Amino acid sequence: MTLVSIIITTDDPPEELGGAIETALDQTHEAIEVLVVDDGSTGGTAALFDRYEARDERVRAFDRPASHGVAARRNDALERARGEYVSVLDAGDRWHPEKIERQLAVIDPLDEEWGAVSTGWITTRNGRTTVIYSPRSDRQGDIYPAVLLGYGFGPYSGLLIRAACFETVGGYDTDLGCGEEWDHCIRLAWEYDYAAVNEPLVEHRIQDRSAEQNAIRNHNRPRGSRAVTARRLENGTGPYGCIWRKHGAEIHYYPDFERRYRARRDLTCARIELDCGNRLAALQRARASIAREPSIGALSVVLLACLGSRATSGARRLAGLQADRRLREESISFPARAVRPRDPAATTSVSK
Repeated sequence: MTLVSIIITTDDPPEELGGAIETALDQTHEAIEVLVVDDGSTGGTAALFDRYEARDERVRAFDRPASHGVAARRNDALERARGEYVSVLDAGDRWHPEKIERQLAVIDPLDEEWGAVSTGWITTRNGRTTVIYSPRSDRQGDIYPAVLLGYGFGPYSGLLIRAACFETVGGYDTDLGCGEEWDHCIRLAWEYDYAAVNEPLVEHRIQDRSAEQNAIRNHNRPRGSRAVTARRLENGTGPYGCIWRKHGAEIHYYPDFERRYRARRDLTCARIELDCGNRLAALQRARASIAREPSIGALSVVLLACLGSRATSGARRLAGLQADRRLREESISFPARAVRPRDPAATTSVSK
């Protein structure tokens, strides 16, 4: 049976980490190894590691002596990985039990020019479903140079990658600072094609603000202003700025790509500002995006910013109701969101 290496890196609380390990061990494809890298967690993670390693020999945990960032942690795990495929699982995300099995059924029969397979996903906010996504058509097959314009895969936990691809394109860029996943997908797309499973098999859970929101709010925002300037984004620590610094020459090479790249950067910022309640900043960024590349997404932000917070809340509730109905109709289920992970000390051993 094909061995799959699942990499979990964390500085999250033990309950988040425990839930991630559980969702990996619950996969119907049993030939897995779970590599857990800790980098700065506190409050019982060492004891949690010990219990899981004692419970299931497929779990291997190790830590770094000091914080070196998520890219370095994942590279450490890659050096220890023994599987034919690799899938990174963020500690806050959860998988459908058949996620690995269904992805292998798609990519394993394909030629080696197919390097990765993605999947659809659902997003939940504070435990409530907000929207269901399917894999984008422009993120299947030969996706270069389209991937230069935006990441587009949803949670990185949704990708399953051939281990041999890392030998070809390398690991995660530890010098980038942000956008390591997008950068790796760009390099992978230069060499390989992408397949997809058109089902939502990942639950991406949002609690409060995301790291991307914090990066833009805390690093790229000029003092005394709500606006996020294009110059700060290009030269700052956000993903669009980091990708521009590394791949700007590639983006500039393709006609019109720079304009479209800036438009999508503006739209991303507009959505984040709207999500944070900064209606004026959201309106400014959306208008800038429309000026470069008119889109339904940017027009929607303009409409919601003008109508106010009640309209935004109403739109989210409506999207959530539609997503919940689809989950029921298609019998899509994920691990219980409100229940803490089982105590591994109270669980019997699982044999391979």
